[in-house]
Amino acid sequence: MGKAVDPELTSSERRAEVVDLYRQGLTFQVIGDQLGFSRQRAHQLYWEAMRAVVEEAVSAHRAAMVEEIAEIIRVASQVMHGQHYAHSNGRVVTDPHTDKPLLDDGPKLDAARTIIAAQARLAKVLGADAATKVESDVSLKYEVVGVEVSDLV
Repeated sequence: MGKAVDPELTSSERRAEVVDLYRQGLTFQVIGDQLGFSRQRAHQLYWEAMRAVVEEAVSAHRAAMVEEIAEIIRVASQVMHGQHYAHSNGRVVTDPHTDKPLLDDGPKLDAARTIIAAQARLAKVLGADAATKVESDVSLKYEVVGVEVSDLV
């Protein structure tokens, strides 16, 4: 075998070393021989490193999506809680009797729909809507009626 496994190396450093050697064109058998473990362990360390890279990228992407969705909810909340006046042909519509501007609830309703959609998307991104696994311990008791024990033996 090649050099012995360095006990000072962390598992992430060991995975990085395997990836580096694999990128240089070495086989998992040669990598394992050089680093002091089996071909299977070299292969396992390589794929652990690959999954870790993907998980880091997914986590970063998820965090960016959460920030973006939070901003959408913040802006939509401001719209929902603001006052909006009815407009027609570029002018504010007023009550003919009081000459006060008429309120328009349309933007509030649109903002509420946006918030609901953003919250649903946030739940998906965070996995809150994922199916849950329920475990239970069930025991069954069967009763045979009309059969005597002597009939079964």
